[in-house]
Amino acid sequence: MSKFEKDYYGYADSGIEHRAESMPVTNLLEKLNLPALQKAEAELSGQNCFEVDDKALQNPDCPNVVVGRPHAGEYIPTELLDRMTPEGQRGIALIDRGTQLVGQSDKFPSVVFKISRFVVDPNRAPVPETAMQKISIAPGEVLWTKGAMDGKQFDMNRSIYKEGEEPDEETIKKLVEKYYMPYYNATMGTLGALLDRRKDTTERVLLLDVHSYPISGNLKTYYDHYGIKDPRELPLFTIGWGNEEKGPARCDQDIREAFASALENNYESLPTKDKQVITGKLKGKLVARNEVLKGVHNVKFYGERQKGINALQLELNEAAFVDEEPMDDDLDGKTDWFKFRYNQKGLEIVRKLVEQSILDIDSLLKNKKS
Repeated sequence: MSKFEKDYYGYADSGIEHRAESMPVTNLLEKLNLPALQKAEAELSGQNCFEVDDKALQNPDCPNVVVGRPHAGEYIPTELLDRMTPEGQRGIALIDRGTQLVGQSDKFPSVVFKISRFVVDPNRAPVPETAMQKISIAPGEVLWTKGAMDGKQFDMNRSIYKEGEEPDEETIKKLVEKYYMPYYNATMGTLGALLDRRKDTTERVLLLDVHSYPISGNLKTYYDHYGIKDPRELPLFTIGWGNEEKGPARCDQDIREAFASALENNYESLPTKDKQVITGKLKGKLVARNEVLKGVHNVKFYGERQKGINALQLELNEAAFVDEEPMDDDLDGKTDWFKFRYNQKGLEIVRKLVEQSILDIDSLLKNKKS
């Protein structure tokens, strides 16, 4: 058991034996005939439920940044899928589209999760408040039980599972042990590798937790939850460093402002035709700073500024790289999440824009004079 698990998880027995056991899995997007980005897997265990790309660590100039993609996971254990309603199966298809590719580069280390956030959500605490409390199965916590597609609309209050088929606490605990904790250990290990490489303790390391949001017409309850009146007015990028009304910022001001400015400057340097590809469908600003989607668990957990670790949540507007068809019988121009394809040109433009912005702030993280 790692020190991280002892300090954070609080179980006397971490259940490490569960991690080596593979479970048959289903790629839900493929099952629903939707585009999938993660390579084919028949089974996943705690040893391969995540992927670490650490080739950049071989470079002595590797930037002091680790990119996480906790909501890219397209896979769900088949035995759980069989316990879900058809509406539940459609609801849990809602991944953070595009983050699998946008957050990956041979120039910085990254970690990606392959398991659906609805099975275990790496952006939620595995237990509420303290490690000794019972695991909660409320929607939006470590295991989601609600969030079905009721007809054309996502319903955050409708059960995903058939009556009496919700996972019990022991099942949830095993899922957390098998999948959640290995992803966290992989992320912590990658951050630790960068911390160990620092020339002195004044250097800072940044975890950039990459997410994406849709502007589809199927998600009214999602937008209402965040107070979003018109999703088409959302920005291209949103960076968040935590709700400062509930605690200190999890990223130093100079880092977050430098990263926001790098995104803006690199966008302005794009050819006009590339700008049109990624912002042609948007009405909002280019970069929002700690407005909607400020960052929840991961930003709070990893952002320990006194130890030299900063954390930012980066939200990408999926309209930059996802093309959707109009919803049936909709005259207001709303589009259907379940009728999409990836715009490969848009994906690559956004990927390079994020990559260059990470490289641009590395001198600040390493205290190098420009």
